Amino acid sequence: MDTPAPSTLPRIVRDRVLDWSDERGFGNPIMVTLAYGFAFDDNDADNLACHVSGFETRSKAAAAIKAVQPCACSRCRSGHGG
Repeated sequence: MDTPAPSTLPRIVRDRVLDWSDERGFGNPIMVTLAYGFAFDDNDADNLACHVSGFETRSKAAAAIKAVQPCACSRCRSGHGG
């Protein structure tokens, strides 16, 4: 099941997130999967855009999500990851 970004984050951030998994309790980062149509780094080549990234803090995750770029890779165009 997809976990949305926490409601305490700004709406612009929440609307760009498909999944938010805070794994810090297990020694991992906060893992963020972006919604279709957004990428942390769009390399302009199919399937090379970065849609998932890990962050040490909520504020770093929120800042990165605010800075995401539009993406038109095959994943984003299809809207279902395939």
